[in-house]
Amino acid sequence: MGRKLSSSAKKQEGLFLLSLPDCISLSENGGCSLLKLKICQGINCPFMRSKNELKNIARYWEARLSSLDEEKQERISRMYYGGKMPWLEGSED
Repeated sequence: MGRKLSSSAKKQEGLFLLSLPDCISLSENGGCSLLKLKICQGINCPFMRSKNELKNIARYWEARLSSLDEEKQERISRMYYGGKMPWLEGSED
């Protein structure tokens, strides 16, 4: 069973959650779902990524893979993507 929090404890927990960064791995209770930590490491975490950063990273690798010659793209698609080339399909925003 979960423990019951007093109203002041709930308020403190809410304030704590508001102080955490906008990270895609932030869990509902203030932990890290990526690193399996109970408490977020905050702004100094090297794995912190916002949704916008994640979109920018996807755009970068799509552009990078698209810039390779066709033979390399085909080899990468067979090796890692089951023959598909998702970088040519474009990203969904």
